[in-house]
Amino acid sequence: MKRDLSRAINKKTLQTLMITAALIMSTFAILSMQIQPAHAATTSIEIIPQTQEFGPENATGQEFIIEAYVKNVTDFYGLDLQFEWDPTYLLYLNHTAKIPVETYPDGILHQPGMYVGCLPGGNVNATAGTYMVAYACMAPAPSFNGTGIAFEMAFRIIDHPVYPEPDAVLSLHWTATQLSDSTGSPLPGGWTENDGTVTIHAIPYDYPPKPMLK
Repeated sequence: MKRDLSRAINKKTLQTLMITAALIMSTFAILSMQIQPAHAATTSIEIIPQTQEFGPENATGQEFIIEAYVKNVTDFYGLDLQFEWDPTYLLYLNHTAKIPVETYPDGILHQPGMYVGCLPGGNVNATAGTYMVAYACMAPAPSFNGTGIAFEMAFRIIDHPVYPEPDAVLSLHWTATQLSDSTGSPLPGGWTENDGTVTIHAIPYDYPPKPMLK
């Protein structure tokens, strides 16, 4: 009788321990789902504003400015950017490469450094609609961390589609990008590229008035 009672007690104790362990594991799983580890912000190269729209009123002659941002970057030491637009609709006016921050507080990268393979401020081919800029820091320049403007550029709209022509949807497009760290290697976390878009809505065709019948 005592042996049977002891077995019953041991069995009940084992069941209690198993239930308690299952509850602990369930609670831990729920907490693990609720408490997510913090992730570093993703580095990106972006055209701001990302989208712009003009028309359907005639926008020929209208001017606008875009800014190219490097966002959420760490141990940033050099860049090589190539960028293009459609020169059929957009006339290049001017640009400013905001490098280094000692000259442009809202810009990127530090002195000492040098432009590589291009003129100071970068090379523009207004006929082809292309721009490239490359800059490398040199010791003892500190690394750049954070967010800043790589360059800004001004355009004028020189053509506007007229119905039945379709809307002109123009890409302000990164053709090549390279961001380097203080060792001269590409940033280990990589980066995303975000183009800009300019939409010029076609001007409605104004039909001539019909002749009046008397």
